[in-house]
Amino acid sequence: TDSPNDYSEYSATDHGGFVYFDGNLDNISVAGSSDFAPSTSQFTIKLWYYPKVQSTGATFLVRQGTSTSTVGFWAIAHYSSGRIRRMQNVGGSFNGAYSANNVIKIGQWNYIEFYQNGASTGEIKVNGVSVLTGANYVGNTDDLQFGSSSNSDADLFISDIQIVKGSDGRESSVSTAPMSSVSNTKLHIKGTDASIIDKS
Repeated sequence: TDSPNDYSEYSATDHGGFVYFDGNLDNISVAGSSDFAPSTSQFTIKLWYYPKVQSTGATFLVRQGTSTSTVGFWAIAHYSSGRIRRMQNVGGSFNGAYSANNVIKIGQWNYIEFYQNGASTGEIKVNGVSVLTGANYVGNTDDLQFGSSSNSDADLFISDIQIVKGSDGRESSVSTAPMSSVSNTKLHIKGTDASIIDKS
């Protein structure tokens, strides 16, 4: 018979997982590696992002390094008015650009994908739509951070972080199914190792 309760066993393959950030200076930090530095190879970073509130400062979906004055620093951030901002320091010169307003939707999952083919101009897509170009990330071997914020009111989830280097790791379409680790995946944080499962 039908039931309002879901008694099926949790499956990471079927349901996926996520990491929660409450804005209290928390983040995921991954030790730096040349595998995570965009350079002369094809480079893709993709993740799912769910902001519960609008960002009032910079909510870094990903950044390599913490100082914009560091050569090789690069970042993709959520800013006020639902904008995406790209930031980079190439050869000691910092620059950045904003997307249009409201490309990031509050209270729902947003699929973020960045792709750069070697030294060519990179592109950021949100939910399959191109929102920002012009990135020319170089990178370095500083630590990677995900979910860090310049403001204490951040309240967000990030899921299925994946970095692919050496081949084209872009998804052919936006799928809500958990992503598989494709060829040349250098990092894949699935968020499926929780000890408590909430199926409410």
